[in-house]
Amino acid sequence: MGNDDSGMTIPIVQGMPYVTVEYKNASPTIVTVHNIVEINGQSPSTHATGERIALKFSNGDTWIIYADHTLTMEVFTNAIDFYQLEHIHSSYSGTVRVAKASSGQAELILDEFSTKYPIGQFLVLFSSSLNSMHLSSSCVGGRVDTEVRADLGTLTFQWFTKGSGELLMMSMPHHVQKQQNADHIQNLVFDTLFGEMIGTKGESWTLDFELPTTSWTAPRDIKLHWKSAIKDALLDEQEITAPVDNIYDFGKALSAIARLALIAEEIGEADKVNVLTSQIRTHLGNAPR
Repeated sequence: MGNDDSGMTIPIVQGMPYVTVEYKNASPTIVTVHNIVEINGQSPSTHATGERIALKFSNGDTWIIYADHTLTMEVFTNAIDFYQLEHIHSSYSGTVRVAKASSGQAELILDEFSTKYPIGQFLVLFSSSLNSMHLSSSCVGGRVDTEVRADLGTLTFQWFTKGSGELLMMSMPHHVQKQQNADHIQNLVFDTLFGEMIGTKGESWTLDFELPTTSWTAPRDIKLHWKSAIKDALLDEQEITAPVDNIYDFGKALSAIARLALIAEEIGEADKVNVLTSQIRTHLGNAPR
C-alpha cells in the first residue's frame, strides 16, 4: 500500500452485484488475464479519467468501474492502476465498485444503483413458539429477523448500508419463491450453480415459509410389510450400554435408547417401550457427575 496510513476495506455480503473496495491512501491495481480492447466504447489509450469507466475485454465481457469521485487510470494491456485525479502515481482514497454488465440494459441498471452498497450482516433469531427465545451473533452491517407463528415462518433481511440512493442486491431462486412484495428487476440476471439470480431493489426483504407439521413420529403409518423387520431390529438394538465415564458418549447412548422407545411405541410394542424407558431411568441414576 505504500505507508502505514494506507489500506483497504472490502465488505463482502452475499448477493451484492458489485465488488466494492474502500481505499485509503492506496495505489490500487487491477490485473486481468484478458486484454483491454475498449475503454468507454473507444480504443484504449494510456490514460482514462472519470467517475464511471467501462472496460471491454478480449473475451467479450464488459466490466464497469464506479468511483465516488473522479479518478485517473493508467491503462496497460491487461492491467490498470488508479490514482487521485490527474496526479499520476499519487495515492488514491475513496470507494471503487466494479460490476459485470451482460447487456446494455444491465449497464443502465448498474449505473442507477452504483452509489449505495451493503456493509455486512447482523443476525437475530426470534421464535414466539419457543417462549420468545433470542439467539444472536454479530458481523458488521445488516440484520436478519426470524419469527415463527404456528405453521408460518417469516424471515426478514435488513441491510446496513453506505452511500446514497437505493440498494440493489441479487435474489436466488429460492428467495424469489418466498419473497413478499419484492421489487425485482427482470433485466439484471446472473447465472449461478443454483439457477439465475435476479436484481432486487430495497434495503429490506421479507420471506414467508409455510412450515410443515412436526412430531416425534412420521406423518404416515408404517407399511405393514416393514413392521416385522423393525421389530427384529428393536430386539437386536435394545441393549445399548451408556458409558458412565464419558458424558458425550453417555448422551449419545441415551438419545439412541429414547429414539428406539419412540419407534417401539409407533409400532405398538408397549412391552418394549417399558423396557427401554426403564433402561433410561436406570442410566440416568448412574449418570456421570
